[in-house]
Amino acid sequence: MKKLGYLLIFVILGSCMNNKDENRESAAPMMVEESDDLSGYETKNTGFSITTLAEQKLQEYYDLSLLQKHHPEFENDIKLQLNKLADTLLILPNTTREIIIKNVTKIDYQKITDSTSKLRLHYEVISDRGNTFDTISAIIKTKTIMVNNETITTRKLTFINK
Repeated sequence: MKKLGYLLIFVILGSCMNNKDENRESAAPMMVEESDDLSGYETKNTGFSITTLAEQKLQEYYDLSLLQKHHPEFENDIKLQLNKLADTLLILPNTTREIIIKNVTKIDYQKITDSTSKLRLHYEVISDRGNTFDTISAIIKTKTIMVNNETITTRKLTFINK
């Protein structure tokens, strides 16, 4: 019976050693290389659209502004998030409870550097007070990196009041 117990422990330890070697191979360090090939913002194969990103960020910007206005106890945390999104603050009526951003379109596009662009946007603001149209400028910073022989493009969008 003792021999069977030792044999069982030996098989279990051997099995664990094999799994440890496999995990070590899969956890190899990945190669990260930067590339200056910035082939544009609209890519057909990924379905990415800068106007979609802008609409999402604008919605987030308005939602955070409303949250800050109606819940001042979170003001410090919200200010940090708003500062990452824009260099200006929105002035919203006290009675507004919800805002929806729709129909974001590009008006103007300027390439500033290889990785930075300025975009002028026109959008519709839908609230309980009615529909209005507004424009805003955005700075888009793009970075392309190679991770495990795969190209990944990141974009950071910040709204400016210019």
